[in-house]
Amino acid sequence: MKIKLHIQVLGLICRYYIIMRLLSSIFTLLIFMQMNSSMAQTPSNSSDKNEDILLSDPYLSVLYQRGAYLIYNCIDGHWVCSGKAEFNSCKETRNEAIKERKVKLPCAPVRTFVSEDDCVAHQASLVNAATENRFCLHPDRRISEIVY
Repeated sequence: MKIKLHIQVLGLICRYYIIMRLLSSIFTLLIFMQMNSSMAQTPSNSSDKNEDILLSDPYLSVLYQRGAYLIYNCIDGHWVCSGKAEFNSCKETRNEAIKERKVKLPCAPVRTFVSEDDCVAHQASLVNAATENRFCLHPDRRISEIVY
């Protein structure tokens, strides 16, 4: 009789253990499903959901802020749409270089646009045209520095 009782108790303990393991597995699965759904990205209703994070940065580099002012950097040889402060700084350094009669000027403040997008569109057309940038030379030296 005692053996039968022990077997029955053992059976109950095994069933209890199996049920607890099953509940534990289900609980763990539910936790993972909850974590997965909370980590999933929800689509944004904002207009900038596909915007590149680099394009939202107001700084292009340590030298330039984004803006509607087109500059040609004669030292590094590239066009840039920058902010007003950089445009005015370029004007000043260019004027100083002209006064000092330097042959090669540091930059050229080219044009002001209504918007940054207009500036970038014009910048792209200039890059694609690959024109010679004679405005990087001192005005008195432009003719004598022509490369034939």
